[in-house]
Amino acid sequence: GNVVLSSLKKNKDLVSVDFLEDGERVDISFSIIIDQGLIVPDIVASVQERVIEKIQSSTKYRVHSCDVTVMGVNILQ
Repeated sequence: GNVVLSSLKKNKDLVSVDFLEDGERVDISFSIIIDQGLIVPDIVASVQERVIEKIQSSTKYRVHSCDVTVMGVNILQ
């Protein structure tokens, strides 16, 4: 199955990254659309884990929170 960033909003609204006052942590939030038939809690947990790992391994920042919103489901025909 596929997971894509939501295109229901304008591009500038797809991902929000807030840098916390300590200069070391970030809060991240974004929306996704998933394919029909996928287990939502499993997909959200997997996406969160991958995003946190990528940010923490490629930047100096630690992820304080990672909020994922499922904005829609692709209906497969």
